[in-house]
Amino acid sequence: MRFLGWVLVAVPLSVAVMLHLLVPLPTSLDQAAFLAGVAAFAVGAALVLRRDEDDWREAGEAPSPPWWPAFERDLGDYERERSRRETVPR
Repeated sequence: MRFLGWVLVAVPLSVAVMLHLLVPLPTSLDQAAFLAGVAAFAVGAALVLRRDEDDWREAGEAPSPPWWPAFERDLGDYERERSRRETVPR
């Protein structure tokens, strides 16, 4: 199906543009060819970009790295210390 999608993305719109440039067609036929090419491009893009059940990229969220909790703790300590220093007593 993805191959068909790539064919629909690459061929019909290119053919419509080439027809427009090389063959003097009536305006209505020229516009119909262009619209058919755009529609085929949209269908082809949907086929190419659709998600498969066994797609390796759909693993969900990756677990947080082992250093992340320590980083968050250190960042929180830094922010508290910085805000304490920036507060000017009146």
